[in-house]
Amino acid sequence: MKHFLLFVFLLFFLMFDSSAQLFTGGVKAGIVGSQVDGDTYSGFNKAGIFGGGYINLRIADIEDSPVENLIQDDSIKFHSFWDLSAFQMELAYMQKGSRKNPNYEKEDFEQYLLRTDYVELAILYQFLYSEKLAFELGPAFGYLMHTYEERDQQIAASVPFRKTVVNYIGGIYYFLNDRTGVNLRVNNSILSLRDADRKPYDKRRFFHYGQFHVALVLSVQFRL
Repeated sequence: MKHFLLFVFLLFFLMFDSSAQLFTGGVKAGIVGSQVDGDTYSGFNKAGIFGGGYINLRIADIEDSPVENLIQDDSIKFHSFWDLSAFQMELAYMQKGSRKNPNYEKEDFEQYLLRTDYVELAILYQFLYSEKLAFELGPAFGYLMHTYEERDQQIAASVPFRKTVVNYIGGIYYFLNDRTGVNLRVNNSILSLRDADRKPYDKRRFFHYGQFHVALVLSVQFRL
């Protein structure tokens, strides 16, 4: 799966290189706040990092598109739906997990830490609401690189994690200028994280039962 993600992104990059007038690309970096739905610990207490590259294709830039880029009537400009649409592919490294710190004032001594590191390939549709504002939605496919689970300062004997995961992304962009934008998104699991159910308070989401990542990502995108 890891090699497949790299292959798809490299293929897309070659398309970008051969049709530079249609594609734009750049880098993204930011921070992650995450939790796991189904582990009984609430709150986005696990901090992580996010970083990678992207390639973007705006539909209006395709010269042979059957959709007219601009319709003019009495000097008033109207845009078609596709003129305001774009597709973006991203390959990024992302840290997720869950954290529960002791609260000694309340005599709560329980401690828990879960770290999971993924390489994720996202394929996103973007609606360009205005020059400053855009919305995004789409799936992301992740490959698990590393895990660490700890309970009460001891390494926990955990149920194995799935090597591949499927997530959904929804977010909003605010563009500072032609090259720089700020992105806030949710990145949540569709498939459960582990190969087997482990506790009676696991959650059900869509057609899976288990534990699920819930993450907020704040990043800055820079077009090269």
